[in-house]
Amino acid sequence: MTDKEREEVALFRFGVISDLVGATRLNHGERGRRIKQKAAARWNIPYSTRTRICDNIIRRWVVIYEKSGRQLDSLEPAPRSDIGCCRQVDEDTVLSLVRLCKAKPLLPVAHLIKEMDKKGLVSPGYTLRLSTAYRVLKNAGLSGRPSSDPVDRRRFEAEFPNDIWQSDVMHGPHVLVDGKKRKSYLIAFLDDHSRLITQARFMLSENLASFLSVYRAALTTRGLPRKLQYELDETLNFC
Repeated sequence: MTDKEREEVALFRFGVISDLVGATRLNHGERGRRIKQKAAARWNIPYSTRTRICDNIIRRWVVIYEKSGRQLDSLEPAPRSDIGCCRQVDEDTVLSLVRLCKAKPLLPVAHLIKEMDKKGLVSPGYTLRLSTAYRVLKNAGLSGRPSSDPVDRRRFEAEFPNDIWQSDVMHGPHVLVDGKKRKSYLIAFLDDHSRLITQARFMLSENLASFLSVYRAALTTRGLPRKLQYELDETLNFC
């Protein structure tokens, strides 16, 4: 990609995030709403056959731009370097793959690729193939087998009840509500130590309001956990 083409891409990316990095500071809810709107829109992306931009990509552009001191050239695609890279992916995707592999060294490469796609870490216009991922990780010194030191593979379990609660959501049956067919969702909380289901309810949505409604019911009957692990691999600490 030429310098002029990189500048054109940078201008396009800035156009996408301009209202997110402007002088008017957006609250968290409004910022998230705008990012979702942008992710749902169709774009004429320079030098790409794709028309969608993942919300994680948009957030990454914002972070890169802010960290650079709001320099437009920070949004340019990184110049190609043949050391540790390959032509099937760009530098941003390579760096994301390496970081993910370091964070989850025991995850198979095929699963790393699926997680990259799920989190929107593969730049628009590129496809991360298995052979490419192996090559990238090998050049980064991450393709070898894990250390031969013994690994404790016992299943993790919290030491005491209410140390950690796990939460999950699964799709339930369709139900009739006011004469209309609605999809239901089972939201459940499980104590990691005792495996006790502290609360589980079918709701008509899996949004935050539904999640908190079930969570409040669990708190009422079982008390406050020290930690709550919920979807997206995040943990809330209460003590």
